[in-house]
Amino acid sequence: MAKSLEDTAFYRYHRLLTFNEVGGNPAAPALDVAGFHRKMLDRAGRRTHGLIATATHDTKRGEDARTRILALTELSSEWASMVGRWKTFNAGLVSTNNGIRSPSVADEYMLYQALIGALPFDDIDHTFVARMQSYAEKACREAKLQTSWLNPDAAYEAGVRQFLAGILDKHQSSDFIQSLKTFARRTSLIGALNSLSQITLKATIPGVPDFYQGTELWDFSLVDPDNRRPVDFTAREAILDAGFADMSALTESWTDGRIKLAWIHHLLDMRARHAKVFADGDFRPLTVEGTHRRHVIAFARTHRSEAIVVVALRHFAPFTDSGMMWPSFDKLDACVDLGNLTLIHPAVMDQKLDLKRLLDHLPVTVLAARVSTRSEIGRAARLKQKFQKRNNRDTVELKSHKTAN
Repeated sequence: MAKSLEDTAFYRYHRLLTFNEVGGNPAAPALDVAGFHRKMLDRAGRRTHGLIATATHDTKRGEDARTRILALTELSSEWASMVGRWKTFNAGLVSTNNGIRSPSVADEYMLYQALIGALPFDDIDHTFVARMQSYAEKACREAKLQTSWLNPDAAYEAGVRQFLAGILDKHQSSDFIQSLKTFARRTSLIGALNSLSQITLKATIPGVPDFYQGTELWDFSLVDPDNRRPVDFTAREAILDAGFADMSALTESWTDGRIKLAWIHHLLDMRARHAKVFADGDFRPLTVEGTHRRHVIAFARTHRSEAIVVVALRHFAPFTDSGMMWPSFDKLDACVDLGNLTLIHPAVMDQKLDLKRLLDHLPVTVLAARVSTRSEIGRAARLKQKFQKRNNRDTVELKSHKTAN
C-alpha cells in the first residue's frame, strides 16, 4: 500500500498536492460541514482518545505548506492563469535529452505547487534552492517514470536541478520570481487563516492533539528528510518567555509565526482548564444561520453541565479580498444557535451568537459555556422579558418627564 500508492501514485498524480498525503485519498470528495459533523459524532462515539496529527516525520509536506496549497482552490482561475504565464517565463530553462523533456510537464506542475507551499517569506537563498532540488530528485524517483531509485536517469535529474536553479535565480528569472512571490503572498495569507482554523479543530474535536516538533511556528517543510531538520527550540522558548502582545499586534506581524504559537498556547491552556470536557465530553454540532453560514464550522463539547463552544471559519477569499489583506469580520452575516447552552457574552442575543460581534482579529474562537436545563432557560427568558418591560416603562416615563418640562 505505502510503496504503490503513497510512494508511487502520489508522485504521479498532481491535481492538488495537498490530497497526496499519507493516509489520504486524492479521489475523495471534499467534506461539507454536515459531513464533518457526522464524522466527528462517529469519532466521539468510538475514538475519543485517538491521536489527531496534522504533521509527522513521514508526511509529504508541512502542515502549513499544505494549507497554502489548499488556498489554490479558492483562487483556481487565477492559479490556472499563473501556471500558464510561468510556463512561458520558464520555457527557455526546460531541457531535452534524447527526446525527453526535463522536467516533464507533470513534474513542472508539481514543482510550482511545491514552491507555493514551501516558499520562504524572506529572500530565496542557496539553501532553499538546494532543498527544492533534493525534494524534486526524491519526488521524480518515487514516481518511477523518468527516473527511479533502482534505475536513476542522470540526464533527467540534472535537467530538473538546472531548471530549479534557473527559475530561482533572481538575475536569470526576475520576472518569474516577482510573479511567484506576489501570488504566493496571497495564498500564504489564506493558508495562514486556514492553519489557525485547522489548529483549532485539532485541539477541540474528540481525540488527543499531536504537535510534531517544529510546528509551533509556521511549518513549510517538504517531504523527509526536509521535515526532519533540527528545530530551533531556543527561539520558541524565547517567544513563550516574552509573552504575547494582543492579537491585533500579532496579526500585523503574522508572517513571523508568533500568532500560531500564541493560539496553540491558548488552546492548550483551555484544554488544561477544561480537561474533562475535552477528554470525555460529547460532540454537539451547532446550527449556523445567515448568508455566510457555509463559511462557519461551529460545535460544542459538553460534559455534564460544562461546555466549550468552538467556532472556526473557512473559505477566506471573500473576507480577504482574495488574499490581499488580513480579514475584517464586521460584515460577516452568520449567527450560531446556542440551543440550551448558556454563554455570557455581549455577542449573544436570544440564544444566538452573532459572529460579526464576536470575532475580532482571529477567524476562530473557543469559549467556555454551560449546559442549561429547560427551567433555567425559561427563567432566564422571563427575567429578560421582565427587564425589557421595565426598561420600556422607564423610557416612556423619561419621555413623559421631558415633555412635561
